[in-house]
Amino acid sequence: MAIGAKHGEDPLARLWSRYSSWHRLLRGVSWIRRFLYWRQMGGPRQVDKSKLRVSELRGSRAAVLGCVQREYYEPEIKDLKEQGALRKMSPLFPLEMHLGEDGLLCAGGRLEKAPLMTDSKYPVLLSRDHHVTELIVRETHENKPGHSGREHTLAVMRQEFWVPKGRRLIYRVLKRCLVCRRVSWKESLQRQANLPADRVCVVKALFTHTGVDCFGPFIAKQGRKRVKRWGCLFTCLNSRAIHLEILDGLDADSFLNAITHFSARRGVPECIRSDNGTNMIRANKELWATVLSYKKNDKVHNALLRKGIE
Repeated sequence: MAIGAKHGEDPLARLWSRYSSWHRLLRGVSWIRRFLYWRQMGGPRQVDKSKLRVSELRGSRAAVLGCVQREYYEPEIKDLKEQGALRKMSPLFPLEMHLGEDGLLCAGGRLEKAPLMTDSKYPVLLSRDHHVTELIVRETHENKPGHSGREHTLAVMRQEFWVPKGRRLIYRVLKRCLVCRRVSWKESLQRQANLPADRVCVVKALFTHTGVDCFGPFIAKQGRKRVKRWGCLFTCLNSRAIHLEILDGLDADSFLNAITHFSARRGVPECIRSDNGTNMIRANKELWATVLSYKKNDKVHNALLRKGIE
């Protein structure tokens, strides 16, 4: 029994649960196998601490996958070793299973003559309910496709492994992936208010109700120098027709000049809606001051006329 395993607890299940990465699991099993090899060979007390070799990682991969398969497919492995074929009542019979060179249960197919690697021709069979299979799916999803979708992850994983009903497992892994959840997060939609009367009322002339906004800047050539110019967009709130004017700057004077040109061309609108830019607020104040001054002068003039008539 492994060190630290409780009575009645499977030591391999405890070993699998200690790792959250397929690569780290292979490295951990490789160090354990190296230690056991030195113990069996009667080597020195200190284990070789050099870097792990590729052959050791491959051996650990075959050992881990063999343990996973014996846990779920022990009858099928026994039938293949004794009879050389599976029973027709076995759920794995349609997959044309056979034992590979390293003793692993592999799925067959029609790719024997294809110029592919052996793992791609005959992927290793794994159960979707095992923790090791989930580690493999997570490693494939995060490192190889780079957090791709379910179908791409499944296609990349099937180049080495065959997992029956693997889409359910991939969906469960992708649902727990923090990066995918952050990228594909659905933004909250706020309920929008009713449209104002300016947008829905029928008017006789265009630009009776107008919206305005500025955009830019753009680099323009004036003589031998380059200057910045902005655009002023007027849009009809009913028909969505547009009218463009050029602004020399983002100050209130340039905006007032644009309104003057627009009014001379399209007529004076009844109301103008904007995003309350600083130049627009200043222009609004100046326009109201001009209107009030005209009204005041009209009152004085009318009073003088009444006195003259009397």
